[in-house]
Amino acid sequence: MKSGDSLLQKYDCDAERSAMRAAKTCSGKLSPPETRPGYKENFIQIYKTYLNLPQTARHASERWWKQLSMYGANPQMVFTHQMRTEKTKIIRNWGK
Repeated sequence: MKSGDSLLQKYDCDAERSAMRAAKTCSGKLSPPETRPGYKENFIQIYKTYLNLPQTARHASERWWKQLSMYGANPQMVFTHQMRTEKTKIIRNWGK
């Protein structure tokens, strides 16, 4: 794929701060939407306590991307209501 064919992505420091704030609660639940205006949350719980932080991040990324390798994504690369409610080709952890 030529670089001109890929979607432009930009790192968002505010999104990182919001994600870190939610992650530090260790609640295992989505935070209330009013605490993260304009953001969605996407999380995976990792129960392999023997992993260090880089290994945990790699494991989570592999789980997210595995969903796409198994089931694909819609051409618009948009998280849809259909994806949220799918019963067989579950792609919920990849992106929102």
